Order: sequence, then C-alpha cells, then structure tokens
Amino acid sequence: MDATNAKLIEDILVNSKQMVINITHNLDKEVLQRYDEIICMQNGKISGIGDYETLYSQNMYFRGLCEDFKSEI
Repeated sequence: MDATNAKLIEDILVNSKQMVINITHNLDKEVLQRYDEIICMQNGKISGIGDYETLYSQNMYFRGLCEDFKSEI
C-alpha cells in the first residue's frame, strides 16, 4: 500500500467514533502516538498495555521493536 492510502486509512481508523482494533506491524512513532491504547504482544502473550509514551518508556521489548523499525526505514 502506498503512503497516501495508508495515511488515509489510518485517519479513518483513528477518527472513528467506534472502538477499533488494529493489528499492525507498523511501529512508526507518529502513527502509534495517535492511538489511545496499544497492546504489545510477545510470543503470543501480552507484554504491555498503554499509550505509546508509557510503553516506550517502561517496556524494553516494545522499545526494542520501535528502535528496530526506525533503523529499517
């Protein structure tokens, strides 16, 4: 999916008045900061729940995933 369409879909999801469960491997900081709550999974189990800032500061696994994602871009 190109960046323009990805942004359009992301805007629709974030601005929805309904609860949305979005499963993604996109760990872009600007995208994740728009969500109220993130559930981070590790080996099929929940390793952390919170907003981006909380998870990034308190969950080493989540922080590592985000750092790896940044280095791949």
